[in-house]
Parts: sequence; C-alpha cells; structure tokens
Amino acid sequence: MSATAAGHPEAPTPCDPSPEIDDEIAFHLEQRAGDFIAAGHPPDAAMAMAREAFGDVEAVRRACIRIQNGGITLIRHIHTVVTTVLAIAVIALAVGMYTQYHRARVQTEVALAAQHNLLAQLDEERRAERQAADATVYVSGPGIARPGVYHLPASGTLTVRRLLIAGGGVEQAEAGVVEVRRTNGDVIELRLDDVAQDVDLQPGDVVEVR
Repeated sequence: MSATAAGHPEAPTPCDPSPEIDDEIAFHLEQRAGDFIAAGHPPDAAMAMAREAFGDVEAVRRACIRIQNGGITLIRHIHTVVTTVLAIAVIALAVGMYTQYHRARVQTEVALAAQHNLLAQLDEERRAERQAADATVYVSGPGIARPGVYHLPASGTLTVRRLLIAGGGVEQAEAGVVEVRRTNGDVIELRLDDVAQDVDLQPGDVVEVR
C-alpha cells in the first residue's frame, strides 16, 4: 500500500521544477525544432535534434531552479538588509529628534530659570530702593544749619537729639520746640531745653524745629 493510500500525504520533492522554467525550456526547444523543420527535417527528428543541441534538459532545469532559488534568497537577503537599515535609520531619527527636543527643553528651562532669577534680583533691588527711600526723615526749621533729608541707619536707632546734632541746629534752638510728624498722622512735641525729652525717629518722620 502506498503512502497516499494509507492516508499519509506524499512528501514534496525538494526541487519541483517551476512552471515558468518548464515553459521557457519548451519554448526554446520548439524554436530550435522549428529551425530544423524549416531545414527539411521531419518533426520527430527535428525535436530530437533540438534536444541534442540543447543538452541535458534536466541539468538545465536544475540549474535554472538553483539560479531562481538563489535569486529569491538574494532578494530576501536584500529585503532583510534594507528593512534593517530602514529600522536603524528610523530609530536614529527618533533618537535625534528626542535629543533635540530634550536639549531645547533644557535650554528653555535654563532660560526661564535665569529670567526668574533676574526678575527676583530686580524685585530685591526695587525693594531695597524702596526701603532706602522709606528709611529717611526730613528736617526743617530756622534753627537747622543743614535742613533736608537724612537717612536712618540700617541698624540701631536715631533719636531726635542725635539728628539735630548731625543737622547742626541744637545750639541755635536750645530753647525751641521740636515737632515730629509721623506718617500715621501722629504729632510729637519735644522741648529742647529738657534733655530728658527725646524720641526714636521712624521712616518718613518730618522733624521741624520752631
């Protein structure tokens, strides 16, 4: 009993001739046989002469199959190589784009941080300027040799009498009255002939000696 009759399929032949190859060989033999027939040979003899001139048909078929299979293998190899190269190119492009994006993002963050620091520095300078401007008092009066704006010290306190000594008006107004007007509207009066009367100055005070 054959393998087919037993229910098992026959194993495929390792190199079945391609129909295209068989057709090409048959066409070539017919062309050569036609030439011999045209030369006056009978058809059977012409085909035999064509086969003899062609050579071993099976050897040619196997050679053609090997060439065909080799071409397919080459094409597959080329396809694999091209696919690999394209995949590498796509990955490299993606990595390059991500690197550029990351670099741009870092540069943007650095620029924003620098801008933030600059703005903070400017705000600090403005605050210091405002504090410096606020930490002043104004002194006026006929007994003051150098009336005008005086800056309060950054640390410690400055009293009215110490300020008048700096302004050079104590001797000329020893019996006078000093009026200190505060920014909140309060008014404080001090007599210069009473050394016990003194007060710490505050930013924005207006000191007038009468």
